[in-house]
Amino acid sequence: MQEFGFYHPNMGYWQTTGKPSASIMAEYPEGTVEVPLKPGGNYEWTASGWVAKPALLPTQEEYTKAIQAMLDNAAIARRYDSAATMATYTNSTNGAWSAEATAMIAWRDAVWLYAYQQLDLVQSGDREQPSVGELLAELPLPNWAA
Repeated sequence: MQEFGFYHPNMGYWQTTGKPSASIMAEYPEGTVEVPLKPGGNYEWTASGWVAKPALLPTQEEYTKAIQAMLDNAAIARRYDSAATMATYTNSTNGAWSAEATAMIAWRDAVWLYAYQQLDLVQSGDREQPSVGELLAELPLPNWAA
């Protein structure tokens, strides 16, 4: 069944399956116009047609949560419950745990240092703001053998 799009300035956009009857269309609010189907969720209707809205840029909180999750997931993969817990093992009497904790702290520091350097570059206009995925891909890797 064919779909049809409609738009009203106060009610927004909606679609129907099948062409609405004349009696149904008569009940649509005054000012409703038939429009081409909306091409995606990130579009808005203007007098000239559908226009893509700019993608929302990630917030600093979204970067922070993603980076912290990456650090925590690395610790979990090594049988700790979080990066913070792992870092507490620096003075462990178990040499392997102490070495892992030291490596985590060095990696954590390098990651956050890099992230804040990139934030400064974005804020100064010297760098385009990356997506969260792009920034995560740029971050230093851990050196567990250190």
